[in-house]
Amino acid sequence: MKYLLYTDLAAYDERRVEQLLTTLPPTEAQRIRRTSHFVGRREKVIAYQLLTDCLREEGLLRELPLLVYDSQGKPRLSNYPEVHFNMSHCRNAVAVAVADREVGVDVESVRTYKEPLAERVFGQREMDILRLADDKDRVFSRLWTRKEAVVKCLGTGIVGMEPLQGIDVSDDTVSVSTEGFPTAISPCLQSCLLRLTTLPLPDDAGYLSLCQPA
Repeated sequence: MKYLLYTDLAAYDERRVEQLLTTLPPTEAQRIRRTSHFVGRREKVIAYQLLTDCLREEGLLRELPLLVYDSQGKPRLSNYPEVHFNMSHCRNAVAVAVADREVGVDVESVRTYKEPLAERVFGQREMDILRLADDKDRVFSRLWTRKEAVVKCLGTGIVGMEPLQGIDVSDDTVSVSTEGFPTAISPCLQSCLLRLTTLPLPDDAGYLSLCQPA
């Protein structure tokens, strides 16, 4: 697995973003331009650049990548079918990971702990950790990125997914069962173990989490 993280988002002003859009494949430029606000367009342009850089650094780049999305909204590369990738962005950072098997990445700024939301997606052990934490915002944000990385690796969404409570991300090795999950989960990920890695962002502004089959 190869991942890249970029945090100097302010270096990309509107003029630079617009110039970079002219260098992208037309379908990608059109997709990004449909994002109405500049911040979102900037994050997507940087993510595309990081994806291209990952492919180049891995010696895989043959042509500019073309993205397609499955029914769960997970992106794939139509012209690199052998490559798995995932991307994420927040107000402080953009991250992309590429691999030869399923991969999930999530990057989040520190966010405010909200117990009703946490109870929807975290199990009892995770909630116990949160309730005992001195800095609930930071612990909540770390666990959230880990949960997001898992569901992005699986290719499912996080909203309304009550079965997520049964996936404990408090340890770096995560056991996954398909019970209660959509049938869209790849067969190679059903009832498997996943490996999680979490790193702090510069200046402790948030967290980056990566997930792959163990």
